[in-house]
Amino acid sequence: MMKVKLTGDIFAEYDKAHKVISDKIKKEIVANLKEATPVDTGEARDSWASDANGVYNTADHIIDLNRGSSQKAPAHFVERAILSVNGVKPNGIVVREV
Repeated sequence: MMKVKLTGDIFAEYDKAHKVISDKIKKEIVANLKEATPVDTGEARDSWASDANGVYNTADHIIDLNRGSSQKAPAHFVERAILSVNGVKPNGIVVREV
């Protein structure tokens, strides 16, 4: 499973002391990820979700897709989709396998 953890001071418009990712922002991130994910069967696209700890995808092949295995999306489309959300800073994104 790929887990995207958003950490630290990543949202410029939020109070640094709170460091809370709002449900609205997480929904926007998930929507961007779904739009950016290449589709064959739709499993990877439909496996994006969020919880209190971050945004994640449970599709077995999401790591390979993000590494560029599909001709339908560039490598690192996950990071690009997240960074396209207003206020997200590059130093606050951690993309890892869980």
